[in-house]
Amino acid sequence: MKIDRTKNSVRNIAMGFLNKFVMLLVPFIIRTIIIYLLGTNYVGLNSLFISILTVLSLTELGFGSAIVFFLYKPIAENDTKTICALLNLYRKIYYIIGSVILVLGLGLMPFLEVFIESDIPAGLNIYVLYGMYLANTVATYFFFGYKNAILKAVQRNDIISNITTVVYLLMYGIQIAVLFATKNYYIYVLLIPLFNIVLNIATAIYTQKKYPQYIAKGKEYNVDKKDMKQKVSGLMMSKIGAATRNTFDSIVISSFIGLTQVGIYNNYYYILTALAGIFAVILNSILAGIGNSIAVESREKNYRDFRIINFMYMLISGAATVCLVTLTQPFMEIWVGEELMFPTYISFLFCFYFYLLRQGDISSIYFNAIGLWWKGKWRYLIEAVLNLALNIVLGKYFGVLGIILATIATILCFSYLYGSTFIFKYYFGKKHYWNYIFRNVAYFFVTLTAAAAAYYLCSFITLEGGKWILVGAWFIKLAISVAVSLLVFYLAYFRTKIYQNSIRWIKLKKDYLLKKDKSKD
Repeated sequence: MKIDRTKNSVRNIAMGFLNKFVMLLVPFIIRTIIIYLLGTNYVGLNSLFISILTVLSLTELGFGSAIVFFLYKPIAENDTKTICALLNLYRKIYYIIGSVILVLGLGLMPFLEVFIESDIPAGLNIYVLYGMYLANTVATYFFFGYKNAILKAVQRNDIISNITTVVYLLMYGIQIAVLFATKNYYIYVLLIPLFNIVLNIATAIYTQKKYPQYIAKGKEYNVDKKDMKQKVSGLMMSKIGAATRNTFDSIVISSFIGLTQVGIYNNYYYILTALAGIFAVILNSILAGIGNSIAVESREKNYRDFRIINFMYMLISGAATVCLVTLTQPFMEIWVGEELMFPTYISFLFCFYFYLLRQGDISSIYFNAIGLWWKGKWRYLIEAVLNLALNIVLGKYFGVLGIILATIATILCFSYLYGSTFIFKYYFGKKHYWNYIFRNVAYFFVTLTAAAAAYYLCSFITLEGGKWILVGAWFIKLAISVAVSLLVFYLAYFRTKIYQNSIRWIKLKKDYLLKKDKSKD
């Protein structure tokens, strides 16, 4: 099967942005409703349960992504027998994983209060709520979750986005009605696993209709089983570092400080993840295309693409970071009020946290596309263990500040500086590593300059009054931040070779898409 990488990437990004807009805006509205109707401790409890179940879900981390990786080649070669066998394997493993998570989750129930220092909402049974969240986590594995692999492997994430948007809009609408009509948190939570089951069934029905030849059956697949075991094991460990960052943060804050502080922390983290979710649309949309390119193009061609993609991605990331620096605290003031805000220096740390993660995103995408999980397996485990240890030590003495610093330190050392070495050592060549690091450092200082200039200019916008005046001031600061970012980035880069190469690369992609559209006419 021939995959049109450019066309699919554009389509995935467009539909992904629409889905992300819905999946960020409406939950934000619901989160706001919960804060004002029920209280911040409800938001904290939600974050805690999700964090605990994320740890339990580490049993799955890696297998789904590895299966998608191994589907690239048989799909390109129209090897239907191997595709069906891999899906069958995927389904069986998902049943096992779901069962393991269910048993571990039930076993953890008696110890829930150990993770909560204070602020349990009055009259709320945390065991019943936890059971509902556990049911939501387990449902994915028993209700056709494996079917998504086909759509991801053929680079049709847009279909997943469209189905998710429709199903979740319906769920969110009912949840909002329930909160206003009854203020019943149990019904609100119960709707989540019910609609996730509907989502999985709807996706499975579409996949079966679109690709009826791909059925989960057979045991023989044209894949090196030893290589698969290595990649699955490596990918499982590679996901641990990323999956446990906020998980450990929330659990430690809840254990040492309380649910209210977890709620405040996750309000800030929600803004970061909301913005990161937009970037994830881009990354998920190009992953299959990059995987296909690595399979059919030369390393030199892929390295040229890597440099251009990383440059453009860091421009977008830099502009987003500048906006975070200038707009986070004003947004929090409008959203939840000063009593539920952290000091400005902690807000700045969240911004640095966000930018640091973005600096390693493109190298991580290539790491996954190349399939180097086994090579980098130990650094993720070390990162997770060190992050937890630093969280406990620094969190105990410095509170939220210490926890954020602990997470930043482990990301910088293990996820970025060390983690980026693998794609150069095993694919692009070691000689390119320091060039990559120096370029990213340069991108950081340009972003820092833009952020400082924008923050200084925005400091003159000190309108006081009602919320609508504050909202107006916020949009003025947004305009200043975007304008300053564009100006600083243009002055810094417009004479550089990488900028010129990027412009040509974009024009080539644009001309290709226009040519494809005309050929259809």
